[in-house]
Amino acid sequence: MTGSHQEVSAFGEGGLGDDGDNWQVICSSEIWYKTSPVRLRHVVTSKYLTVPGQTFGRPIAGQYEVTAHSGISDASLWKPVEAVMFLPNNEDNSAHDEL
Repeated sequence: MTGSHQEVSAFGEGGLGDDGDNWQVICSSEIWYKTSPVRLRHVVTSKYLTVPGQTFGRPIAGQYEVTAHSGISDASLWKPVEAVMFLPNNEDNSAHDEL
């Protein structure tokens, strides 16, 4: 891991964690289509979840390193394979924290 990247880990028990668990989904356009890539921005640090391309031999051969980085690049684009749909209503739908 380089000095400009932050380690990403997951802690918590029974569904309870801390502020380090909070990520915001950033869509590539005003309307998100389920086939469109997204970025995941850490709420506290504003860094983006990134796969810099480095792999490891252990514990799982070929496992990619996942880090948080302040820069935006193709390495910070994620292709969703599943989605949760929020239907529009009369309330402000600019942010969701249901997940």
